[in-house]
Amino acid sequence: ALMMFVLILGVTLDMITPRLIQYLIDHVLDPKAAGQPQPFAFLESYTDPLHLLLLVVGAVAIVQGTRAMLYVINGRIASRVGTSISFDIRTRLVAHLEQLSLSYYDKQSVGSLVGRVAYDTESVQGFMGQLTAGFLMQILMVILAGIAMYSLEPQLAFWALVPAPFVVLSTFVFYRYVYPHYQRFWDRPS
Repeated sequence: ALMMFVLILGVTLDMITPRLIQYLIDHVLDPKAAGQPQPFAFLESYTDPLHLLLLVVGAVAIVQGTRAMLYVINGRIASRVGTSISFDIRTRLVAHLEQLSLSYYDKQSVGSLVGRVAYDTESVQGFMGQLTAGFLMQILMVILAGIAMYSLEPQLAFWALVPAPFVVLSTFVFYRYVYPHYQRFWDRPS
């Protein structure tokens, strides 16, 4: 739960930076915006463009620094959770293997059993890292980026998201038709 909270907070911070840059371009760097009202009420007291520039650049730096720190924290949590899960699985596997009869070991290759205990459980740990830092973060990023793009410029967001169904379709085709062939060649003995 903590990992998901930190992940969502980090992705949300990624969505703040484009808003700050939009404000910087539209209200600080644009000479025509000098007399216009500020979209943020707390910035109305700042009339000097240099102060506004420093304030917005400082806010971008703080957001980016906080985002980087949250990703480091999320990586540490994911590593700890993955290690804990793999340790638990290994402990249970060894306990189960100790309960098996000697006739089972006569039929099984010891190297295969050791490989399952050692390497297959590491795959679970890698999966946890990929799940949090890769898959979930990318899905959240696409959803929130689509919302942010739509709120900034709906027509441009529409045209930018037109290729999305084709990407999803090509991913489906790859995993449905190409990946099984790859898996078959990967599993082929040397």
